[in-house]
Amino acid sequence: MNPGQIKVEGRSFEWIATSTTSLRFPAPLAHLAPNPEGFEFWWKMLEFVFGLPSPAAFPALPRAPRRADLDALTRYIHAAEELAQSELLNGRNEMTVHVPDDSNERERVETTFSSNEITRGFTTLFRQFHSKDTSDPARFTRVHEILRQANDAADDTHVAERRLQLDAWKRARASLLQENLKVRVGQKLRDEGRFPAVPGEGQMSPTTLISAYQYGDLIHWGEQRSTLAAVRGDPFQEAYQRMSFLDAVAGLAHVYIGFSLLVRSATPETERSLTGES
Repeated sequence: MNPGQIKVEGRSFEWIATSTTSLRFPAPLAHLAPNPEGFEFWWKMLEFVFGLPSPAAFPALPRAPRRADLDALTRYIHAAEELAQSELLNGRNEMTVHVPDDSNERERVETTFSSNEITRGFTTLFRQFHSKDTSDPARFTRVHEILRQANDAADDTHVAERRLQLDAWKRARASLLQENLKVRVGQKLRDEGRFPAVPGEGQMSPTTLISAYQYGDLIHWGEQRSTLAAVRGDPFQEAYQRMSFLDAVAGLAHVYIGFSLLVRSATPETERSLTGES
């Protein structure tokens, strides 16, 4: 180090949380992922914030849902396996900002993002989980409702336990619709007195941001394109907005993927459908 210089080392709040958190169960479907370490990183954040129960330990329902519902559950599981293998979830998506020593120079932004083709393909499949549209019968909200109704009609000793677990997954998703997972990690650290501020808190919600990318660029070039156009021409804001979008969909995608193991545990009948058995 040269005279007159100081060395500063920093740690992100994600590093603080993940370095001190152990997983109580394997990251769901990480065995299908080209980058299982990445899945563990996201699931350590989910563990730190929500402490979700093991989806593979969900008690099986005493009676199988009706055929149409069972088809939707089977589709959900199959689509989750495809989502787990997506290049976007397993690739590098990051931005680096270089701040010059000379105050007269502009900051320089470097990005590594998945291609538009890969992002568009991922977003199309992600929408099937994330949608509120009734034309997507295997969406998360409908699959959750199928299991909730089946549990309400059950008469075994696991009804209360199932209800608690289903509620926990529903709350986690609802939380990630308002702030992305990394922001939630920062908020918990701040509440514990371990981190002073939370970058990104209170900005455009994941719900708004995801909708803007889906219906203003990636799936439809519709009315919401104005949200994305508002930052066009500003390298930092463009990169930061895209990074926020990718963080938002990644956190939710891992919740949707994890829930597929709960669906499989709840309905052993889906195993026969997935393997083609009668």
